[in-house]
Amino acid sequence: MASVAAPVVDLRYYATLEIKPSATREEIKKSYRRLALLWHPDKRQPSDLQATQKFQKINNAHEILSDETARAKYDQSIHSRLRQIESISLNSTASLTVYRQKQQVPTTASAAYSRCIERIEKELAALKDERSRLVLEFNRPATGPGTTGHQGYCAPSPTSTAGPSTTHFKRAPRNSRREKREALKREWEEMRATRRREREEWWVRQEEEWRTQRERQRKEEEEQGRQREQRFRQREERLRQEEERRQQRERRRQQRERQREQEAMRRRRKREA
Repeated sequence: MASVAAPVVDLRYYATLEIKPSATREEIKKSYRRLALLWHPDKRQPSDLQATQKFQKINNAHEILSDETARAKYDQSIHSRLRQIESISLNSTASLTVYRQKQQVPTTASAAYSRCIERIEKELAALKDERSRLVLEFNRPATGPGTTGHQGYCAPSPTSTAGPSTTHFKRAPRNSRREKREALKREWEEMRATRRREREEWWVRQEEEWRTQRERQRKEEEEQGRQREQRFRQREERLRQEEERRQQRERRRQQRERQREQEAMRRRRKREA
C-alpha cells in the first residue's frame, strides 16, 4: 500500500532558541543571551566543533526571529506548510490509518491465527479421509453368502431347480443406500457449519483482543504524552529558575559595582578635603 508523504513542519529556529512560536521580542532576546553565553566558543575548548556549530545556529536563528520581516515570512511558511498537511485527502489518511493498524497487529495474534488455520486444515483433512473411507465402505462389494459383485444382486438360491423360470434374483434395497448418502451429507454439512461457527467466534474474539490492545496502546500513548508535557513544564521551570538566579547574580554584581564606585567617590572627596 502506498503511503502518503506528509510535509514536515519546519520549527528549527524556535527549537534552536528553545522558545515557543508565540514568543515575544524580549523572550527571544533573553533566550539568545542565555544560549550565547552557554555555547560561546570562548568559553569552550578550541577543538569543540559542536559548540561552534551550535553557536552559529543560535546566531542564525536570532537573526531571523529578531527581524520582524524575516520572522513574518518564516511564520508564513510554517502556516502554509500546516495548511498543506491539512489538505491531505480523507481517503488517503484513512488508507494510511488502516495500513498502520494492520501493521500494528501483534505477532501473537498472527501466530494464534496461523495455529487455528492449521488446526482447521488438519480437521478438514481428517474429515475428507473419513468421508472417503465411508464412501469406499459403502461401495464395497457384498461378501456374504449368496452374493456376488458390488451391484447388490444375490446369486441363485441353492435350492432352486435348473431353468430360467425357477432362478430368482433379489436386488438390494435402494432406499438404504439413499438414506446412507443423505445421512453422510447431513453429517458433512453439520461439520462444515460447526467449523464455520468456530471460525466466526474466533474472529470475534481476535477482533475484541485487537480492539482492547489498541485501546491499551492509546492510553499508553496518552500517558507518555502527559509525561512529556510534565517534563517540558519541569524544564521550563528549571530554565525560569536559572534565569532568576542569573538576574539575582547580575543585580548583586551591579550593587557591588555601585558600592565600589561610592567608596571610591568618598575616598576621592576625603583626599580633596
